[in-house]
Amino acid sequence: MASVVKFTVGAVYNQLRHNLRQIAHSSNPDIDPVRLRQDYVLSPDRGMSDYDYFCERLSQLYVYGRDDVKVMAGWSRNRTAGSLEQEQYDDFS
Repeated sequence: MASVVKFTVGAVYNQLRHNLRQIAHSSNPDIDPVRLRQDYVLSPDRGMSDYDYFCERLSQLYVYGRDDVKVMAGWSRNRTAGSLEQEQYDDFS
């Protein structure tokens, strides 16, 4: 199952830090720092940080001067129970 979440300009920086696991005091105790290298990064290497790319791209577009305008979207994808083989499950647990 997948769902989309939309973000305002003010939320983009924190969301990108969250995606890179750069939040200093995360409230999620299930994050295993040893396994962070296994995280999937789907954005291409642009030679700059994702936030710098976001700012560069945003400067090329017209955005209404309102605080509630959504400027970024992110996808969350979850596997349903029983959809993994045991070997795959061990990778995700």
